[in-house]
Amino acid sequence: MVIIEWIIWAISCIVVVWGLIAFFVEVFRVNPFPEGPERYLSPKVRIFITCSISLVMTAGIIITAVTSISKFHLLWFMPLSFWGSAWFEKQRYLAVNQVEPCPPDTAQWALKKRGFNDEFVKGLREVLGDEKFTSLTMLGEKYYLFDQDFFSNPHSFKDINNNMTKLRVSGFLSHMANELCNRHILDAGEKLSQIVLTLDPKHFSAYATLALICRDSGRLGEARVYAQRAITGMDSFDEGYKDIPVPEYIANPEHITDTRNELHSILALTPDEKEIVKEWTPTREQEEAIDGLDEILKCIGKILCIRYRTMFPADPAHTIVLRAFTVLNELVVKDLRGELVRFYRDNSEFVEREKKEVMMLEEVKKGVLNFLVAKGGYYLSSGIPFAEPWINEAKKVDTNIDIPKTLEDVRETIESCLTWYQQYT
Repeated sequence: MVIIEWIIWAISCIVVVWGLIAFFVEVFRVNPFPEGPERYLSPKVRIFITCSISLVMTAGIIITAVTSISKFHLLWFMPLSFWGSAWFEKQRYLAVNQVEPCPPDTAQWALKKRGFNDEFVKGLREVLGDEKFTSLTMLGEKYYLFDQDFFSNPHSFKDINNNMTKLRVSGFLSHMANELCNRHILDAGEKLSQIVLTLDPKHFSAYATLALICRDSGRLGEARVYAQRAITGMDSFDEGYKDIPVPEYIANPEHITDTRNELHSILALTPDEKEIVKEWTPTREQEEAIDGLDEILKCIGKILCIRYRTMFPADPAHTIVLRAFTVLNELVVKDLRGELVRFYRDNSEFVEREKKEVMMLEEVKKGVLNFLVAKGGYYLSSGIPFAEPWINEAKKVDTNIDIPKTLEDVRETIESCLTWYQQYT
């Protein structure tokens, strides 16, 4: 009997190893497309379930190994732990969250069923994030994106982090976004353009599409931001590739000129806006507010310069300043000019990465948020129709932020921020 008990115990150890493997699979998400009931659950819930099962089963074999409790109990304890508790947790989760069982052909399955490489699909989801990945697959199914000749050989797409693959995919999706807009499907075109910018943050064609969509949707403030970024991208592209001949059938001069003219028309002031700006003369208080905004930028710029002097000790001082103020201008929605344009073009991946990382620093996030809020409030309180881009960017940082309605509130925001920086330093 003792021998039989230890045989049962050894088999139980194998079951525990099986449970641990299931746990690590969920942690590292080796299979991006789980089958059965697991497909209804989020990755975090699946990790929690497999972790709990592994711990319970491990406790069972340890207890039966070091105590006098019969190992025959493992005959019911292990199956109940491995399958029973998992079933119970899944049912409880579905009941609490009222998740309806979804059919196998959900958006999550769209790429797999078409034969795309699992590594490509997993990488694409990691780059885009779950929300945009799901949006892409749903748009792909709805508008037959994956039926295009571009995806005729899905197995050839292996690594989305490969620069050439990313360039090809973002270019195709940008083209399809334009096609959707030509068919007046603006919402889908906007979503697809945002996906393109996640793949390639300097894709000026996607910026141009968003500028036109926002203009046609009446969101002129956003349209101007996107139009400026599109024109800046086009200018830097022209400068970088001016010595490389491009066939006319690829770069249609007439089409490019028309697009550029449309973008410039978005940036141009309306007759009413021109009249407001023409008649507007800043008061002394407004000029002081402008000076205060500049002081906030100087404080953030100093912090970034110190950061990059530490990160790149071999860089000359001029390059350190270029790094700092290219990142800063991108954070506070200021146009890049001169050397900053060239630096961004040559170091776009660094700039886009830093825009995310430095906003995790309290001393940078506070300054950027206060600048955006004060700049938007400044235009708002002055009756100048330029406030929208800064207000929108501020709300992306903090959705609950209050925008100053009067110039006095703007000045208080600026003074509070500068006082904080004085104490910080």
